[in-house]
Amino acid sequence: MPPSTPSQPGVRPVGEEDGESFESIPWESLQHFGRSGERRRWYLVAGAIVALAIGMSAVRSMVASTPPPALSGSSTAATTTTVPATATTSLAPIVTEADLMAIDGTAMERLVAAAAEAAVSEYFSAEEAGFWRGAQLPHSERATFVEWARAVTVTALDPTRFAVTVAVSVLDGADGEPFVRRATRAVAVLIDVSDGTMRPLDLPTPAALPFDAFEAPSITMQAVDPDVMAAIAAAAAEFGSVSSEPLSYGAAGRGVVRVVAEVTDESGVAWPMAFRVGPDLEVLPAGG
Repeated sequence: MPPSTPSQPGVRPVGEEDGESFESIPWESLQHFGRSGERRRWYLVAGAIVALAIGMSAVRSMVASTPPPALSGSSTAATTTTVPATATTSLAPIVTEADLMAIDGTAMERLVAAAAEAAVSEYFSAEEAGFWRGAQLPHSERATFVEWARAVTVTALDPTRFAVTVAVSVLDGADGEPFVRRATRAVAVLIDVSDGTMRPLDLPTPAALPFDAFEAPSITMQAVDPDVMAAIAAAAAEFGSVSSEPLSYGAAGRGVVRVVAEVTDESGVAWPMAFRVGPDLEVLPAGG
């Protein structure tokens, strides 16, 4: 069950009558969602990255303290370096901030984002056996199912702490009832990597989604060219069948026509989709 958090301004929970409902959910996935080994693989990958930093630090220390070998046949007299008997080698070098900063920043951000996504997925699934041991998450007769969780921003607070904003889609439903998809929400999670693992420092905090609503371009309707509609139908054939009567048809500049037409997929749902067609009847890619 989603925790009781302040509603995001402008976002209304989607009820069954407003949103989408689902007749069935893979209950096996719900039972093992938080225990799946898939998320634990990220722990291993993250540990490997930090271990690599430790290894690099140790190798640098060893290389710096080892004299270069003398070249055979050289006319220069070989110099013998005597290592003092008191010299010792640390078997467990400490991971410093410099070591962490030496790691590819983008690789670290990807790992932190993955850890945050996994943590948020377990949180909204009320899974207390993974990231949230001892967190006392809520339990209810309505089961929750995380459809997806995506990190949308990653901010490095310092070399060992990251603030990650995660957008998440949660479905819920009582036993025997269809699942209902709720409005997409966002939470911020603090992830710490200082001890060689990745763990949340606190419970999630409600956050604003860095998204904005779609605004349809203003198009002046003009006469429909059947050849343009035929080109669109051919380009969208693998997705579905295109209606012969467009919802919108108008000039988009530079000889390009913007067309909004319904495309009916194999399930029988008609989706309004936008197409841009050039003067040579070529259907252009998005942004073309």
